[in-house]
Amino acid sequence: MPWRRSRDNGSARPSSASRCCSRPGSRRDAIPFRIQLCPLPPLLAWVAYSCTMEYMVSTLEDEVSLRVGRAVKQQREAAGFSLRTLAAGSGISASMISDIERGAKSPTVSTVVRLAQALGVGAAALIDGGAGLSPRIRVLRSGEGAGGEYPARWERLGPSAPGSRIDFVRYQIPPSTILGPTAAHTAGTVEHMHVAVGAVRVTVGDETAELSEGDSCSCRTDAPHTIENPDPSTEALIYLIVERG
Repeated sequence: MPWRRSRDNGSARPSSASRCCSRPGSRRDAIPFRIQLCPLPPLLAWVAYSCTMEYMVSTLEDEVSLRVGRAVKQQREAAGFSLRTLAAGSGISASMISDIERGAKSPTVSTVVRLAQALGVGAAALIDGGAGLSPRIRVLRSGEGAGGEYPARWERLGPSAPGSRIDFVRYQIPPSTILGPTAAHTAGTVEHMHVAVGAVRVTVGDETAELSEGDSCSCRTDAPHTIENPDPSTEALIYLIVERG
């Protein structure tokens, strides 16, 4: 038994460790040693936290991507658009749109906005998976429609209702500018045009019509066609309703 000398009288007595170990029923008799759990080192704890957060963010992104993909496909089919048609209207490749619809790729915010504009719906309609859309009333807010700047400023004005094959578009054609020639549309496609400001010359195949401010016309555009603003100083404003064949 280990011994140590007392400071008081110099007599030897058992050490406290010995007394504890020799006491019947003591915790040291029951548990000869104790394991202390040490906290993770700061760097290891930070790595574990980062991995957990990365997994949570990745899972959330996957869920959003799947929801957006389902909404894009739903809206595209409801509008009667093929992948190529939507690609042409949004400026996003058909293969990329296909990947988005399948959830294979996560679209950026700008991609969602461009797809929404081409589909004639608000971006929120795609992000929330199409929830909350009225089956009878579909609203397109100012500035949400698809559009472009060259060679004329154009904007889609109406959202495409499910099953509809109609587009409503506004064109602002600069002076001395020709739109086209545009390739023939599918058989049965008809375009209804109204000239709000200025004058235009419409050519479909070998037929030509001159339209002044306030005039309207309907054209079967299953042949190559052009719309020209012949005025050298006045911008023409036209409204076009396209019934796809």
